[in-house]
Amino acid sequence: MGELPARHPLRAILVSVPMHPLPPLLCMLAISAGFTSAASADVDWLAPGRTFQQPLADPRWPRFSASWQEYRDDPFLDSAAAVSLGGTFALVRERPVRRATPSWELGLQAAVFATFEPLEGSQDLFNSDWQVGAYLARRAGPWSGMLRLWHQSSHLGDEFLLRNPGFPRVNFTFESLSGLLAYDTTSWSRIYGGGGWLFDETPADFGNWFIQYGLELSPPFPVLGGRAHPFIAIDVQHYEATDWQADVSLVTGVHLGDSAPDDLRMSVYLELYDGRNPNGQFFDQDARYLGLGLQLRL
Repeated sequence: MGELPARHPLRAILVSVPMHPLPPLLCMLAISAGFTSAASADVDWLAPGRTFQQPLADPRWPRFSASWQEYRDDPFLDSAAAVSLGGTFALVRERPVRRATPSWELGLQAAVFATFEPLEGSQDLFNSDWQVGAYLARRAGPWSGMLRLWHQSSHLGDEFLLRNPGFPRVNFTFESLSGLLAYDTTSWSRIYGGGGWLFDETPADFGNWFIQYGLELSPPFPVLGGRAHPFIAIDVQHYEATDWQADVSLVTGVHLGDSAPDDLRMSVYLELYDGRNPNGQFFDQDARYLGLGLQLRL
């Protein structure tokens, strides 16, 4: 397509559109919704369950959770309380004719990840990261995948800034287009991998690319009279910004309640993390912590 003439009315409209993450998100929703409607009239709106199951060990996947974390050799944190409020919300899902029939899902993700210093006098807020995005997911037999377009911004706590007046605050924010592909190797094990591209990032030299992969095991050996189901998961991420060092998150625990993947489920877990600090304002520092947490998956 050639360049629009200087006096073309469409040029004025395009120039006036601000570069903001919301228009791409709306475009993704509109295009995906149109594709889904064209593919099948049998769809469910606001359907429960997930076409793509969340990576259990990803420390920044939208979810409801709370954990106590003990940091090692960190210049700012000793004991921390980490809270996340958010989730994955399916707006529309194609209803498969049979269980093995491929199906699509379109939805939204949103979450806030907050880290507090509970042993300080006023339980200071240390850092908060905010995420919002849209996704398109597909499942076909043992294969599933998710494409996400999302935004993240990071903010320091007021109390932390008051106690550290010389700390160099960074307006850490970015947009990301990322994808994951997963394969259920058995009924109780899954591998996944993928990556993404960061753009419109601040600071500008943060780096654009990252990769992610992991393994999850949920052995079919219920405990506590069938009321709990053990699991272990590992998630590894590499960012160009940190010279591709490995950020390793290891999580193990038990799912409480029914084992059906579409049901409301609570999990109690231990977590071990070693890598780039997941608190956005401290992205250029390393972090190591051991945590005990509780998670609610909607």
